[in-house]
Amino acid sequence: MLDLDETLVHFEAAERKFRLRPGCLAFLRALAHPYFEIVVFTAASQDYADFILNVLDPDRNFILHRLYRQHTLVTDEGIYLKDLSRLGRDLSKTIIVDNIRENFEKQDANGIEIKTWIGDPHDRELDVIAGFLRGVVDAGVKDVRPIVKMFREQYEKELQREEQSAAAVTEEMANKSIRTKGKASV
Repeated sequence: MLDLDETLVHFEAAERKFRLRPGCLAFLRALAHPYFEIVVFTAASQDYADFILNVLDPDRNFILHRLYRQHTLVTDEGIYLKDLSRLGRDLSKTIIVDNIRENFEKQDANGIEIKTWIGDPHDRELDVIAGFLRGVVDAGVKDVRPIVKMFREQYEKELQREEQSAAAVTEEMANKSIRTKGKASV
């Protein structure tokens, strides 16, 4: 199961167009049947999602099923839950990749929270996740939930390291800027 917005694509409302996350098409090609039954499960409206998916996979070679807002459960807080137990699939063989963890909270053990993508052209998160997913299939894992948990813990640690590193670089640049203010330039 794959989320759509900020997982595979980012929609630019002002420009009325969407951009594909780097590696999106390669990700879909690498994981399509016979490796996985790819399902896009989005909290978006069907018209909006179909507009994007019909461009992304016009012949439906990769994405075999599409689930939309009407297939979610809505909480009192307005969160669209993607309840995997309602889909008639073996949960020991089901993984959902979504940028919002609350969306798959009913089956947290099946979910990978991918870093939200809004346009970074250097993003490689789909490559990382594709490698993991292919490894799960190649290893013949019987129940994905324990291995998803281990991957998720490692993945989250790596994201934290990246954020700390980026914060340190930003702080260093800010400090250099402060030190150089007031110096004469030639």
